[in-house]
Amino acid sequence: MTTNKLRQMYTVASVTFLSGILLTSTIMMMIPSAEAYDPQPQIWFGSKNTKDLGKFLKYEKYDGYGWHTKVNVMIYAPGWNTDSGKYDTIGTSEDEPIGMIVRNNTEGESGAVRSLSPCGFTETGPDTGLFYGRVKLSGTDLDVNGDGKEEKKFGGSACSNIAIGSSKHPHREAAKLETTQAGALTVWWKYNDSFNGNEVVSRTAHYSMSEAKIEFSQEYYEHDDRILIKVTDKDLKGTPKDKATVMTRVYSDSDSAGVTIEFDKKLNPAILYLTTENESNGRVLYAQPGDTIYAEYDDYLMPPVDADGRTYSIGNCHSSTQCDPSDHKTILAIAKILR
Repeated sequence: MTTNKLRQMYTVASVTFLSGILLTSTIMMMIPSAEAYDPQPQIWFGSKNTKDLGKFLKYEKYDGYGWHTKVNVMIYAPGWNTDSGKYDTIGTSEDEPIGMIVRNNTEGESGAVRSLSPCGFTETGPDTGLFYGRVKLSGTDLDVNGDGKEEKKFGGSACSNIAIGSSKHPHREAAKLETTQAGALTVWWKYNDSFNGNEVVSRTAHYSMSEAKIEFSQEYYEHDDRILIKVTDKDLKGTPKDKATVMTRVYSDSDSAGVTIEFDKKLNPAILYLTTENESNGRVLYAQPGDTIYAEYDDYLMPPVDADGRTYSIGNCHSSTQCDPSDHKTILAIAKILR
């Protein structure tokens, strides 16, 4: 009996000892190493202009940017949060710069490659370790609507480097780069210029011109209905009229000449009325019951290849009044006037 009790006590002690080792080992495995508390810098692109990381990541985006737009960039770099009471900055020096590169798909007036550095970013707030900047894809001066004239105030490349006292804060615009029909934007940061070698983090997004759309608000109309025409052109939406004018031609079976309608810069739907008695004029189109009405839009800012596999090239301007025409596509919408 005594021997059996001793064996039982030994077994319990052994199990307790082994359990203690396993528990300790498990706890040690769950504790991160010192290297795990030294997170490496990361870069994200997003379509939402926000300094909140959670919201920013909901709108993370690397494809489908337009040729003339803004790309929001967030850099996670807690090791560069040096002053918890101030907005820190990164990428402003030649030793550890933030740089931008644009690679256009074709050689053109703006060249195939644009490169800028250093372009500094500022922390989103004191003690966040998140740094934010906006990159403007500025387009290029060209004929955007087929009138043979160069639309100005597009284009240009520059770094708004806060280290040299730029008036533009990087939260508004860290840099702008000239872009053409399609290509890619890369943002990079050389965050460690040491004897061990350069350490660089980077991200790339792609941009392109896109095909426009035009449509009537209805398939069928009564003759006394108010007609709405909508143009969707991401390449020109928001463009002031002193840069480009967006127009469409509307005509009917009874009046092939029709009228030309100009859209505002937000491309809000345009209103059209019908008449059976007077000539077409302004926003009034002559049409008879039973006519088909048509709306045409010429898109001069096409992507390199459309959905049907057709290829398009962008023209160049030799002067402000002499431009080679770009390849364009005429996009048509139709509706029917009831009898």
